Amino acid sequence: MTTEVKANETVEAVKKTVKKVAPKVEGEVAKKAPVKKAETMVKAPKVTEVKPEVAVEVKAEKPAVKKVAAPKAVKAEVKAEVKPEVKTEVKPEVKAEVKAEVKAEKPAVKKAKAVKAVKAEKFEATGKRKKSVARVKLVNGNGVITVNGRTLEQYFPVGTLPIVVKQPLELTQTLSKLDVFAEVFGGGFSGQAGAIRNAIAKALLVVSDTYRAELKKAGYLTRDSRVKERKKYGLKKARKAPQFSKR
Repeated sequence: MTTEVKANETVEAVKKTVKKVAPKVEGEVAKKAPVKKAETMVKAPKVTEVKPEVAVEVKAEKPAVKKVAAPKAVKAEVKAEVKPEVKTEVKPEVKAEVKAEVKAEKPAVKKAKAVKAVKAEKFEATGKRKKSVARVKLVNGNGVITVNGRTLEQYFPVGTLPIVVKQPLELTQTLSKLDVFAEVFGGGFSGQAGAIRNAIAKALLVVSDTYRAELKKAGYLTRDSRVKERKKYGLKKARKAPQFSKR
């Protein structure tokens, strides 16, 4: 009996709590439901109002783009009509004139090139003597001779060597008409002077081939083949022998 009474009491207590809690839950549900409805009501009209306007604007812009493209077709037609007229009228007449002008101008260009080659006025040559090698440039001038950046008298201390260098110019009578720029290396003073003389003689042939006969006769064009003879074993030099003693 006691268990049945306790069970009935617990059931009644649960019913009372349900009665108390039910109105609160219903009030909360009622509050939330209208807010959702209001939100949906507000969102719906925005979507329905915007879509038709966008559709109308796009439809109105499309035909405007098509109208702008129409003049391009007209330009293409105008170009197609003008080109053939220009080609047919100009080509036959212009070809003959251009050919005649080109033929008349070609010889003039060739003459100008030949004149430029003569106006250079630089005559170069190389000469050798013993172990010396000289490179010489002849230029129209007043007879100034420079060797390795110095004057002829400053470079060669011996009095006879400047005379050797000037021999080809004095023979052809061009000493006062040409300037000489020489670069020489190797050997001694005598060999360098002979190398410069050989180079000047060769450069004068570039100036004028009429100097060949007198330069060749004087021997300035030939390379002097005399070179120091090698030492032999058993001797002091190439040919010097030690003193002979009989006893």
